[in-house]
Amino acid sequence: MKFREAVVSVATSLLLSGFLSARIDSYFWNVEITIPEFESFIFNILKGNSSEWGVEPFHAYFTRYLPKLFASQFELTPILTLLFTVFSLLNAKKLYLSSHKKPDYNVDYVNYGVGTLTTLLWSSYLYMLVLSVNGHKEWRFMVYLVPIFCCIAASAFEWVLSKVGKFIRKLLLLSICLLFLGSLLFSFVFGLISSWNYTGGDAAQKLNLRLIDMYGPNANMIKPIVVHWDVGTCMNGASLFTQIGDNKASQDQWVSMDDQPVKYWIIYDKTEDTDALAQIVDDFDYWVQYDDEPLAQPSDGYEWILVDMLEGYDGINTQLVISLLKNPGQVFAQLFHSIESKNFTWIQNVLDNCIKKKVRGKIWERAKIQSL
Repeated sequence: MKFREAVVSVATSLLLSGFLSARIDSYFWNVEITIPEFESFIFNILKGNSSEWGVEPFHAYFTRYLPKLFASQFELTPILTLLFTVFSLLNAKKLYLSSHKKPDYNVDYVNYGVGTLTTLLWSSYLYMLVLSVNGHKEWRFMVYLVPIFCCIAASAFEWVLSKVGKFIRKLLLLSICLLFLGSLLFSFVFGLISSWNYTGGDAAQKLNLRLIDMYGPNANMIKPIVVHWDVGTCMNGASLFTQIGDNKASQDQWVSMDDQPVKYWIIYDKTEDTDALAQIVDDFDYWVQYDDEPLAQPSDGYEWILVDMLEGYDGINTQLVISLLKNPGQVFAQLFHSIESKNFTWIQNVLDNCIKKKVRGKIWERAKIQSL
């Protein structure tokens, strides 16, 4: 593709995606015009606000996040991708520094005459380098590269299979199958552990259920309930998806939908500044607290009453894990019995007890102090 054609292609894609993003996102955000990608670029990159959420070294994507994404595969994909990279460099040296036109190491099995995977590989590296300039780093910014690296690793593995004998080939294929099962188990276990990392969302949901139970399914509230989420709560699961209420926000006004009375009139406050919180704390009916973050005290005559607590992840019960590993026969016997009887209570109890928990989320209700 010529440079001019590439510029036209990129410009067309940019304009089309920008138009679609502006139309769709503006509708769902209920604003006149917004392009989230553009606003995010200004907020995080040009203004440098992303650093407020923490910064990491330049190499973090390469040394931490990339290995972390493929940890369940025991780093096989990064290793094979590195092998592909080495061969790509050797081929480049042969093609551009000598008269040879044919690569010595043909590892690009998805090649339509333009080095498809090779192009994607170096584009991905360039993408990672550009992202690395920004101090704030998250694995979700790299998740788009996972399919590319998987395809590259598969192509490199196919090249390895073509260079070994039948016995080694069968052994490698068996290893890949076992690795897949191990990866599946690994992902399941870590998925279970991660499910205990969102106490803020669990607490928000628990309070929602409490309010629904309190006001009933058809309640028409004459005044709003104000719920405060602290920073930890918002960072650990509480979001727009854990809010209830069929009312829409219109600037500072809360209005009903389709001229119907508001069913659940709940305002969620996320103020972070401690001085500002001290001024508005008496407006709150509930406070969802994560860990031991500061709790602003209400004015005289009122107090916070603890109405619920929720547990969150606090580590692995290594003693139980070691005990299970020391008795593999008993564990497998009990496992097969649970599967055969279709009673998974034992499995659930073991997995649950392997995770240490501590109180992470607390729900407080502001109430009048009862005089004696």
